[in-house]
Amino acid sequence: MSIQKMMFCKLKVMFLQLKTYVFGKSNLFFDQINENISLDWKSEL
Repeated sequence: MSIQKMMFCKLKVMFLQLKTYVFGKSNLFFDQINENISLDWKSEL
């Protein structure tokens, strides 16, 4: 296995980890926004 291939594999793994991390964070973020919106709706009723 060449060094270039190893580097590429490492980058790929890092990118995948970053993607899952960002996806998880944004999901939490949207959950909080949805909760805030639903709370606002309930308080207005």
